[in-house]
Amino acid sequence: MNILRKIKINSLGMYEFSESEKELFEFIKENILNLKQVQLEKYPDYLFYFKDDKCIFQQDLKFYWFGVSYKLLWSVFENKFGYKYNETRDLIKDIVKEAYKIQEEVIPVAR
Repeated sequence: MNILRKIKINSLGMYEFSESEKELFEFIKENILNLKQVQLEKYPDYLFYFKDDKCIFQQDLKFYWFGVSYKLLWSVFENKFGYKYNETRDLIKDIVKEAYKIQEEVIPVAR
């Protein structure tokens, strides 16, 4: 079962997180699933995803590039949760495609 499905089922009270999942899922809920999508007039070929005043993601609308804040997100998956580069990339890709209904095949990169 994928991470987003587990989070949704948990919010309905039908799935209990294991101790190892709890911290990771809370981090994802707080830092990825509640972002505000913004298109800036100065950058018409990009979509930005913000949490408060911090840019978490930057999506290039002409290419398949999807920038991920290294400091705020990518490094946390690697350093705190022990994910390798490819695991982090694939996890972020799966979450943003499902959560933000991105149709094309995006390639997340740390920025």
